[in-house]
Amino acid sequence: MHTIFRAIILLLVISSGTLVAQETIPMDDSTAEGLFAVGMMPFQEKIPSEDFTLALLDGTEASLSDYRGKFVFLNFWATWCGPCREEMPSMQALYEALGNDEFEILAVNVLESQETAAAFIEEEGFTYPVMLDRDGRTMLRYGVRSYPTTYFIDQEGFVVGVRPGYHDWNAPGTVELMRALIGE
Repeated sequence: MHTIFRAIILLLVISSGTLVAQETIPMDDSTAEGLFAVGMMPFQEKIPSEDFTLALLDGTEASLSDYRGKFVFLNFWATWCGPCREEMPSMQALYEALGNDEFEILAVNVLESQETAAAFIEEEGFTYPVMLDRDGRTMLRYGVRSYPTTYFIDQEGFVVGVRPGYHDWNAPGTVELMRALIGE
């Protein structure tokens, strides 16, 4: 009986869709403090990110690994999500302040059509890249349980923190804290 119980738990862990890493790297205290200061929940250890390839709104494809060397703000969202709609203008402000060779926002629209996502993005005037997770597999691989959820991925490709739920990324001092965090 005990063996069956352990097998069920192992199956649940493997199929839960959360980031499972074979090799992690300890998080240094200054990075953890910087993540916490900008509203992120830092992990105790850096976790290697899972690469994925998705279509962009313009029909081309991009992979997470294409952005290696940049600090990536990976946000999962949907047009029907009120908190997502409220958060996205502050993401645009952050993108305009930091969008350069060292920082990128990737907004991953989940389970909606290209037309639905594109109409919303165009109407709102957002300029950061939007990827389409049409079947929800990427969302599941990252263990997203609510919208919006944002992951921070460092320049080396390690997931260093997560923020489930709404956050004002344009709050006073956030841009300066982000600059310090990404090493600008």
